[in-house]
Amino acid sequence: MADSTISLLLDAEKEAQRVVETARREKAQRLKQAKEDAAAEVAAFRKTREEEMTMRLAQSVDSSGNLASALSERTDEEVEKLKALASQNERKTVDMLLSLVVAADSSA
Repeated sequence: MADSTISLLLDAEKEAQRVVETARREKAQRLKQAKEDAAAEVAAFRKTREEEMTMRLAQSVDSSGNLASALSERTDEEVEKLKALASQNERKTVDMLLSLVVAADSSA
């Protein structure tokens, strides 16, 4: 009787070890799967954010390009206005300078 009881206990212990080992393997597998899922989710999130950043950067460059173009056009317009103003006043300026030079020579 003692031998059969010991045998039952040993069998129960072996079964318990198998159950524990199976549980450990399943836990390790679930943990591995969770890590893989998390890595995939992080990669998808990163990709989405990088695409958003690329789009914003492209829009920024485009608006900067438009800004530079508009600034260049405005500068060209201002230069043309100044040239027109200078050509209008060129004769007056030359006459004024000549009169000042002549006045300086006659007073000397």
